[in-house]
Amino acid sequence: MAFAQNAGVKKSLARLENCCSEAGSVESALVVIPLMVLFLISMQLVLTISARNNEIAIVQSEATRSAISHVLTPDAQVINLGEAPSLTDLALVITHRRQELINLLPAGLSGPRGINQSRVSDVTGIAVVEPESK
Repeated sequence: MAFAQNAGVKKSLARLENCCSEAGSVESALVVIPLMVLFLISMQLVLTISARNNEIAIVQSEATRSAISHVLTPDAQVINLGEAPSLTDLALVITHRRQELINLLPAGLSGPRGINQSRVSDVTGIAVVEPESK
């Protein structure tokens, strides 16, 4: 009986030593680091695309609202198309928006830009001004 308990204790100690040994930790790091970089790059792309799509929707909505209500935002431009005889009352409203993007990547992986330079999304919305009803 004492021999069986002694063997069980030895097996438990052997498992504990295998659990706490650091053999293979370098190999694990060599796998985990590139996977983490790949994950950050893919998340950066997803966040950038969705932020740009949100900005496009917001800017186009502002341009459409300005064109319908005839109330212009401070950054809106109006281009009159009244040169041709058939286009006497047509005009375009153009709105712009610049937004800073989130940067998930470390400075060394951000590309050729400087450390202090940030990435921005620059989008434009265009709408035709509706004639005022009388």
